[in-house]
Amino acid sequence: MGHFTILVNLTLCLKNDDQIIDLPGLSEKANFRQYSGYIDIRDGKHYFYWFVESQKDPENSLFGALVENGPFRVSPDGKRVDQTPWAWNTVANVVYLESPIGVGFSYSDDKLYNSTDESTAEDNHLFIEGFFKKYQSFKGNPFYIAGESYGGIYCPMLAQRILRSKSDINLKAFPTDIGGLRWQEGNGVIIGNGIQNLDKYQAQPTADFLLGHGLIKTDLFEKKIENCCQCKSGDVQRELSGKCDSVELIEVHPVNYYNIYDKCPPPTAYITNYNNYFARMYSRPPMMSFNANHYDDCPTYKHIDWINTPEVRKALHVSIDDTHKWADCTDGIYHYTKPTPQFPVINELFDVYNLEKFVAFNGNFDTMCDHITTQYFIDSLGISKMSGYRPWYKSDGSVAGYVQNYKRGVTWVLVLAAGHMVPQNQPDSALQMIKMVVDIKT
Repeated sequence: MGHFTILVNLTLCLKNDDQIIDLPGLSEKANFRQYSGYIDIRDGKHYFYWFVESQKDPENSLFGALVENGPFRVSPDGKRVDQTPWAWNTVANVVYLESPIGVGFSYSDDKLYNSTDESTAEDNHLFIEGFFKKYQSFKGNPFYIAGESYGGIYCPMLAQRILRSKSDINLKAFPTDIGGLRWQEGNGVIIGNGIQNLDKYQAQPTADFLLGHGLIKTDLFEKKIENCCQCKSGDVQRELSGKCDSVELIEVHPVNYYNIYDKCPPPTAYITNYNNYFARMYSRPPMMSFNANHYDDCPTYKHIDWINTPEVRKALHVSIDDTHKWADCTDGIYHYTKPTPQFPVINELFDVYNLEKFVAFNGNFDTMCDHITTQYFIDSLGISKMSGYRPWYKSDGSVAGYVQNYKRGVTWVLVLAAGHMVPQNQPDSALQMIKMVVDIKT
């Protein structure tokens, strides 16, 4: 599920039929307006979105693609909806887009779903153009593109489409210097725990990560080094190859590969997605299913039941023609081979369109898109570092993680004690990071 965030001038916001009047189960009336419905694009495709206005400062802008940052949380019994203090719409207006087509409530008339990276990039671009056509007064507002996980593919390719088309969409960023992070003014992309080039940078970084967290033993690590070694210099081969890839790394199986220190398993759909795609493609062992009922405080994921009730679907303006059940991870809709390499895309964004900001952040407990792999990817861009590796801070002054700035507006951020879903594991840290991006100093 992709998420798109846009901060707008609320004084120009016009009422429309997509406004949500009453959200079933809401325990306290929201102090912001919200909208949901469809933007229709090409070939009978209907993209579903949910737009929540800013609770605080309508003069700032953010455009993004992330999960876990919304204003609502469904109770464990699935009957009550509470608001969270860590929502990103405390500082920005947020629009969530369900993409690619077939995800969530987004659907096509022919019910044929076979998206690719290329078709999804084009669809996402058409959605954005359609959104601004529907809400024309928003178009001049600056915004970011941001994404998590496979958003490491979607977001650079979307930025590429926008810039190639010479669109008048105002892809922008803001300057700020808070908590040791320096964000430079300009158009920009943010990616959290993202896939960029797993083939090129995975073998050795993954081995380093697993050894450091005790998931493999030193003898297996040394065997990996032996099989991946380039004998002339002793340097480790970071690219996947036959001999190097033949050594299976993981000997022990954490409950949750998305967060290795979480005692609770991820949702079943995430396990299926990992096993069907990631594990198979990159020769990783499958994720085992564990019974979350063994722990009283594990998530129940009742939001799935809640959002599929007839009352909620009606309140969200879900089409009566689309009767399929909403799921947080949809299988079988993508023509999946391997992720599109992002080196040429990102190089084009820098060299041709002068992209002025590229921010990558990682939780340090994630095995899916680990922080070491991301560091290698960022370093491979060949951009000089601007300052030392240093801490940044949560709202209470404690260390949230560490940050490295590079020239040309590139920043890499490590978020401590977080897995693949940073805003879910460390909501305060995620919100503070976004405040830095949009230049909120409170």
